[in-house]
Amino acid sequence: MNNNGTVEVSTGSTAVYLAGVTVPGSFIGGGTNIFHADLAPGFSPGKVDFGGDVVFGAMARLEIELGRTTTEEFDQLTSPGTVDLDGTLDVVPLMNWQPSSDTPNHPANKSSYHYSYRSSSRANPSSGNRTC
Repeated sequence: MNNNGTVEVSTGSTAVYLAGVTVPGSFIGGGTNIFHADLAPGFSPGKVDFGGDVVFGAMARLEIELGRTTTEEFDQLTSPGTVDLDGTLDVVPLMNWQPSSDTPNHPANKSSYHYSYRSSSRANPSSGNRTC
């Protein structure tokens, strides 16, 4: 699915995505968005905003492009709620960006980074948006 606009998931509702999703766009409403396939914020770099909780299932793959962090040349995912991570995180250098040799756990000679994660990030909705 390409979301170049807005998907509304109302509070108390759940949307489940079984196929890959490429966005820039917004997922408004206070409902829960569950991903069982790829999510890529899109358009190098891209940003996707959620109005409710976000869940990445065990088969999900989140692709994040990373460039210079000082100029916001990186993909962003924001949510005021809970973000549950379980699956694969692919961090792909943007425009041949390479981390410096002192960046922890990132050898400068790799063209992409693949992580498997199984954790939960419980954001406090009353404390504002969280950016991943």
